[in-house]
Formats: sequence, C-alpha cells, structure tokens
Amino acid sequence: MNGFKLERGMEEQVFHKLPSNSIIVIDNASYHTKLTDESKRPTTATKKVDIQDWLRTNGILMYATQKYCNNKSCNTKVLQQ
Repeated sequence: MNGFKLERGMEEQVFHKLPSNSIIVIDNASYHTKLTDESKRPTTATKKVDIQDWLRTNGILMYATQKYCNNKSCNTKVLQQ
C-alpha cells in the first residue's frame, strides 16, 4: 500500500458512498503519504550538492563554515553566505 493506491481506492470505493459534508480522518502512516520530487526531503544518503540545491529551492539560508583549532582554542570561520 502507498499513498497513490490509497487515494485511488478511496476514490473508487469510498468517496461516492459518503454524503458530501463528510469528514475523513486518516493517521500519518507512511503508506498514506504521497511523496513527490518536490516534497522529498534530503536524507543522510543525499549528495551534498543535492542538499544545497534543495535548501536553495526551499528558501533556506545556508552557510559554509570551517572549524580550525590550535593548541589553545578552536574557532569557526564562515566561508560563504
């Protein structure tokens, strides 16, 4: 079962039997979800360049940083915005 099959089944077998003012409540099970390319979020397996593209597409600011340490302390430097 996936979101596409669920939607098709609901359209073919359920919706036409319900009164027009009905409310359907569905839980958040993974097989109730339809993921499109636009709605998929990056995972830990996603390539860095693809994550950067996803962040830009979704209007999320990102900063490249570099951490460097000497014998006494560590500092972080912002490389780009």
